[in-house]
Amino acid sequence: MEDPPAEAYGRVTNPERFAPLIPAAEDLITNLEGRFDVSVTRGPAPPSKSRTVELVELVEITPIRVDQAPLAITFSSFPGLYLDAGAWAHIALPACGCDACDESAEDVLRELAEYSEALTAGQLSERITGKFRPILEHSWDGEGWVRSGKTRLSAARAAELRAEPVQPPTDGRWRPWSLRS
Repeated sequence: MEDPPAEAYGRVTNPERFAPLIPAAEDLITNLEGRFDVSVTRGPAPPSKSRTVELVELVEITPIRVDQAPLAITFSSFPGLYLDAGAWAHIALPACGCDACDESAEDVLRELAEYSEALTAGQLSERITGKFRPILEHSWDGEGWVRSGKTRLSAARAAELRAEPVQPPTDGRWRPWSLRS
């Protein structure tokens, strides 16, 4: 298979292919609110850092227990989503959307389902290790898939993250969400 042409990187000729993400995310929010003991808050999204993509709405889904990872879904005008899961996981759906990456809506919809199922099942772990050379570690252990990574942090950035109001449990593993009774 040939590499995509250089001009395909950064070019997006069909962002509308990701339009199904928006109703899928709305369905997901309704489903999570119906199944789990959570609160859902809707509001304006924070200002976008992009000159071309507007952040439209922020939906925060907060479980009743602090050892259960929260989920924030930010809708964008691309159309796309940003998922903020747990304390520090930030996921863009689609990850890129350019013609060279050639992501499909089906793949991105599958990722949305995988991440939400793993999060609600308590299959996300994240922690900062190391005092003098801090490293942010994260691990997703979904049904049939695993993603993990490590990012070196400056001491100042590690201190900032450790000071944020949402923190993972001391062992780093978020617990499964409580079912609604």
